Amino acid sequence: MNNKLYYTENTVTKVYRDRICFEQEEKIYDLLNHSGLTPDLLREEKQTLVLERIQGMTFRETTDRCTDLSREVYRVCRWYSALLDTVNELSGEWIIFDDLNPGNILMTPERVYGIDFEEYHTGNCTEACAVLCAMLACMRIPEKEMYVQQAVTFFVKQYSLSIEDLTEELSIQIQKILERRSAMKLIRNSTAVVLAGGQSRRMNSIPKGLLKLGEYTFMGHILHTLQIFDDLRISANDDTYAEYEYPVIHDRIPGLGPVGALSSILAGTDKDYVFVVPCDTPLLQRDTIYRCFRMMDEHTDAVILQTADKTYPTIGIYRTSALPVIDAQIQTGNYRMMNILNTLRTKYLLVQNAQELQNVNTPEDYLEIQKQ
Repeated sequence: MNNKLYYTENTVTKVYRDRICFEQEEKIYDLLNHSGLTPDLLREEKQTLVLERIQGMTFRETTDRCTDLSREVYRVCRWYSALLDTVNELSGEWIIFDDLNPGNILMTPERVYGIDFEEYHTGNCTEACAVLCAMLACMRIPEKEMYVQQAVTFFVKQYSLSIEDLTEELSIQIQKILERRSAMKLIRNSTAVVLAGGQSRRMNSIPKGLLKLGEYTFMGHILHTLQIFDDLRISANDDTYAEYEYPVIHDRIPGLGPVGALSSILAGTDKDYVFVVPCDTPLLQRDTIYRCFRMMDEHTDAVILQTADKTYPTIGIYRTSALPVIDAQIQTGNYRMMNILNTLRTKYLLVQNAQELQNVNTPEDYLEIQKQ
């Protein structure tokens, strides 16, 4: 995530490009401030946190240099257990840190600290413990099986967990990490674009991206989901979404609908792939995006999401080399997206949970999605 970091001798200033990431991390630091488990939060401003600067090494760096790694794994397990317990005591929830990795565990000779808590969800103790064990299992360190078993044994004793349940959850978390790693190879070479150029006629011309779902707008939810992309943009033809401060792609030829927007998007990026999603689809999940990218290969031009009864040509990946095919169809006056997909080498990813792709076209649709 392209947050900006500024360092002084005593502080780290972190400027977030996403409001939800900022508010989630702010919550964790507020809970743990002066706990000794994280750097102290010195102050907070609009999408900016100023934190105490800790001089140390990440756990990843420690594993490259340490002669007694078993001791360091035990230190990390103790720190992580204290982190889980403290957050649970203060918030009443087990917090699952989705992006826990060796790079955001900071170690000094005296203490272990946690940094970067932008992504998390609530769950149970077994899942929370399995996250750290899975991180160890996916590290490139010698004798990692021994260290994973060391961590599993620690948490089983610490929380009186079932070793069978923890081992089963561990395998799930390992699979998630491996799938994420595989997908990120292509995501780093992709532009993500939120399609927001429609007229919203059936919504009484209200910009659908500005509709609220809970505390945040549809656009806010989608931009948060897309934070895995370094290159993130909005497709629109006016300044409705200027407040989000992302680059805006305008249609080269207005009035063509999604196919015109897609043509402009593909022409406007130097990446090899583009992931598109409409601004009225706020329930899309990151795991689905990862699955989508894992289906892309050298023999595929597009990977499109579908449910049992509907295909969504405006949710998925398009290879930028498909632009000549799309422009050729536009030249014929055929603006149907499905015709493009039938021409390209297209794969379809079946999404079992149809609600995840639910979009909003009418006030009735809006009432329905608010019930989710």
